[in-house]
Amino acid sequence: MDETLAELGEHIQAHLGDALDGYKVEYGELTLLARASEIVQVVRFLRDDSSCQFVNLTDLCGVDWPQRTTASTWSTTSCRRSRTCASA
Repeated sequence: MDETLAELGEHIQAHLGDALDGYKVEYGELTLLARASEIVQVVRFLRDDSSCQFVNLTDLCGVDWPQRTTASTWSTTSCRRSRTCASA
């Protein structure tokens, strides 16, 4: 499963380029490290891209501190969860 998530992380990074500072796979979960100014673009890509299909935004934390915002998303088609953490 970690290999599949790592492949997905590579796919996302290849398409988003500078919007991401990287990604990591820990505890069976994909975490994307996004630039704070690009978090909307990243979450929109996760929703719209056919390889991702993270259509459910399950949690949004820290919107009052944009440099620490975290968005958790869920893909109903692949039963995967991702977390996007913003960094300044």
